[in-house]
Amino acid sequence: VLLAVSRLPSPCAGDFDPETLAAELASARSLWAAVGPSPSYAFKLERSCFCLEEYRGPFQVRVEGDTVDDVQFLATDLADKEVSEELRRDIPTVEGLFAIVEKEIGRNPVPAGLN
Repeated sequence: VLLAVSRLPSPCAGDFDPETLAAELASARSLWAAVGPSPSYAFKLERSCFCLEEYRGPFQVRVEGDTVDDVQFLATDLADKEVSEELRRDIPTVEGLFAIVEKEIGRNPVPAGLN
């Protein structure tokens, strides 16, 4: 199911159509709802950005209810390091990931002529 989130089309991959992206997001949300997420689950999160490695991860995220309960680094050079409270507050649940994707689709930040 989490693959559904990671398989959403990326503007970096050239698919900038907001309607297509919204349909893919709806499909991923439906898949997540169909599985019926348990009260607790874990997933791997890795960000793609021009930022510090501590922010990119990868992370092992554990969720209890609707709250991120624990975050651990998975990167070998960070595995012994503790995730800061500031960074921990910025790690979303799966539902939070869906909300982030939805917000970005709504922004449609792609310059004219690129889509």
